[in-house]
Amino acid sequence: MNQIKSIRKLCFIPLLFLLLFSLSGCASSAEPLQMNWMYFDTIVTIRIWDTSDRSVLEECEKLCQKYENLFSRTIDTSDVSRINQANGQPVTVDQETADLIKTALHYGDLSDGKFDITIAPLSELWNFGHNDGQIPDPAAIEEARRHVNYKNVNVDGTTVQLLDPKAAIDLGAIAKGYIADQLKEYLESLPGEEDFPESGRLFEELRSGSADAVQSLAARYMRGAAQLAVEMNTEDIFIGDLIQEANVSLVQALGAAGELLRSEEWLLEQVREGIRQACKEQSQRKFEDDSLVARVEKLENAVRELSEDEEDGESAFSVGELAVILDMDVEEIRDTLRLTGDDK
Repeated sequence: MNQIKSIRKLCFIPLLFLLLFSLSGCASSAEPLQMNWMYFDTIVTIRIWDTSDRSVLEECEKLCQKYENLFSRTIDTSDVSRINQANGQPVTVDQETADLIKTALHYGDLSDGKFDITIAPLSELWNFGHNDGQIPDPAAIEEARRHVNYKNVNVDGTTVQLLDPKAAIDLGAIAKGYIADQLKEYLESLPGEEDFPESGRLFEELRSGSADAVQSLAARYMRGAAQLAVEMNTEDIFIGDLIQEANVSLVQALGAAGELLRSEEWLLEQVREGIRQACKEQSQRKFEDDSLVARVEKLENAVRELSEDEEDGESAFSVGELAVILDMDVEEIRDTLRLTGDDK
């Protein structure tokens, strides 16, 4: 059991890697662009709400490919594989690989070894990706544990050496977060509001029905709409859905602006109203769901209590009698019974 606990403390099991961003682009869309890939033994999903430029997603994939070719433990030519295959000899690696390993060693110090990138001998033994439920031999586990010690990793500039030739590193527990940060940095480097034409002129053009003005204003204020959604979000609605509602409100407001001279204040208030309405509708749906659950529980409890007084354990009360006893409408009781499958 202690062996299993040690593995739980040290081992990283790949999970769904979801990267959710909202950025300002050169065109707007109420529907997000999305691509899914398989990297790092993990599903990678990138979803962008306010651009129609698919090259942004293609660049994100290139970054994923780059880092998999550096950090993967299963690609023979990666930096990590070359370190693991060097039998303790020094290996020159990419600067980013060296920096990430140094950061991982720092976390090893901070956690007193509970975070340890030399977990590879154990994780390979357990073979989490293809294990059929078999627990490795205890002797093999103990032998692998002898080579798990992050202090046996030495980094000097861009040279990495394993002081234990039988040791091996696995960056899975830190690489995914690092890669997400790099993707975020790339997306935030894309054109922002300051790169778009001055909004006053665009609102002037909007009143004349300019489609270009609609597109440019949507692109300019898409990030602001997403930020409003985040600020106004409640626990009743998924943030991605609320951002989409904000985008829809933005585009609809611009499309219905008419011939009046509109302003930034007007536009953002339309977005806020759309967000408020979405939150209100979601809260109402939740209230109705909760009320239905409460009615079902009330009816079930009442039927159960009344049935306990019957010799055969079944209630002899009619729907009409239950309505009087529970102070509920007959149709309400019938509807509730239908939902529970007990309306016979």
